[in-house]
Amino acid sequence: MRRVSVRVARPEFSRQISTRSVTVLLVVLAATTVAIILTTAYGDYSVPLNRTVEAILGNGDPIDTLVIRDHRLPRVLMCVLVGAALALSGGVFQTLTRNPLAAPDIIGVTQGAAVVAVWMILRGLPEAVLPVGAFAGAMAALAVVAVLGVRRDLSMYRLILIGIGLNTLIGAAVTYLIARANAVERERLNLAEQWLVGSTSATTWPKVGIAAGTLALLTPAILSCGRSLNTLQLGDDLGAALGVPIRRLQLTTVSLAALLAAVAVSVTGPIGFVAFVSPHIARRLTGTAGVASMPTAMGVGGLLLLIADYAAQRVLEPSQLPVGYVTIVLGAPYLLYLLVRGESRMGA
Repeated sequence: MRRVSVRVARPEFSRQISTRSVTVLLVVLAATTVAIILTTAYGDYSVPLNRTVEAILGNGDPIDTLVIRDHRLPRVLMCVLVGAALALSGGVFQTLTRNPLAAPDIIGVTQGAAVVAVWMILRGLPEAVLPVGAFAGAMAALAVVAVLGVRRDLSMYRLILIGIGLNTLIGAAVTYLIARANAVERERLNLAEQWLVGSTSATTWPKVGIAAGTLALLTPAILSCGRSLNTLQLGDDLGAALGVPIRRLQLTTVSLAALLAAVAVSVTGPIGFVAFVSPHIARRLTGTAGVASMPTAMGVGGLLLLIADYAAQRVLEPSQLPVGYVTIVLGAPYLLYLLVRGESRMGA
């Protein structure tokens, strides 16, 4: 595989990057840009491309501007941002655990957000404060996992097992809240069920700002750990022998990836399979593993969620599906394929 060296003023930050990875990343970014333009312009009310640009700039027809700037554009950008955030988070978990089936929801982030969000929806609390409650629930779940999993010595296997147990416990609490809903709360069950699947229909510009700011802050912090994460692929013992601070690296990257997933879940709900599938697709496209494939995984995640959301809006038009249903339909067969493929390799 052909590689090029990227050097900066400080030699410790120099890198070798495969030309294939760069090419694939550029193609994915170009495809995402085209998808953003097309999904912003076309829908139940289609706007020609030239008028779409004018509407985005605020100089077009008032109706075009209302449709594009207030409704479509924030939703489109939210899909790209949340898809990228989930993909990066999933890539970190798969790299840390060296498990291709890992995803951020295995440590309770998703279910922690879900139980608080469902409780708030059933109680009829304002929708504007729902992301705050969901984020608090996700962070509370992460804190429980951290306290139980790091009290003696950090172990990724212990974190996963504790996360699975916590997921089961919180999932039972969500089921209890839904089953015990009174007559007034049952009128809100549809909204709660929609949130549990994941939807971008309630996107607003402030939510887009939250997602964009979080991604801009945490992405450089995660990617700066790239060399150490790649070394960790050789195993904990060899990584420690090469000078990698294993426990500190694990704790830092798990916290950053979980925080990234928590913000994504808080603004859209738990959208399934994007965090799981995107890193796999990126590794196949680039032919690389570890951190080198993560920028491409972010692009794939954003493009995947954007296409899935557009399909969710159009497949049963004029009705709309939550985007989580579409990602489940796309992701579940891929999970089965990986499981069958893994069993075949073990048998061979």
